[in-house]
Amino acid sequence: MTPEEMRARVDYYRRDTEMGAAWHRWSEDMVLELLDARQEMDEKLILIHAAMPIYDECECEDKSEGHAEVEEIGLTCNLLYYICLECCTENTRWPQQAEWCMDKHKHQHGDLDPWRRCLTVRIVKGLGL
Repeated sequence: MTPEEMRARVDYYRRDTEMGAAWHRWSEDMVLELLDARQEMDEKLILIHAAMPIYDECECEDKSEGHAEVEEIGLTCNLLYYICLECCTENTRWPQQAEWCMDKHKHQHGDLDPWRRCLTVRIVKGLGL
């Protein structure tokens, strides 16, 4: 059940006074607390599992606009794909894509959906498996 469906159900029970006002107040408060806790947990998971861009060198002559400064590469506009910062990197201080991530996942040049590779974020965002 999505948070929106849960809120709709709470609103429905709030209107139905036949079922007992005291129970409604208790259950409504509990459901709203759970919804808030779920939203906070989802936000933290998305922060932990942030999308990290992977770049390669570009062949541009003029690197004045639309280029990012990338360590070990320099100025580039060649964004290849995204990986999950939590699931696909080594070295938490200076994250780099792990070799097992390069070998295990199918990375396609131009696949710029930042959430495609992270199952955790796909579940939290309700994008399916």
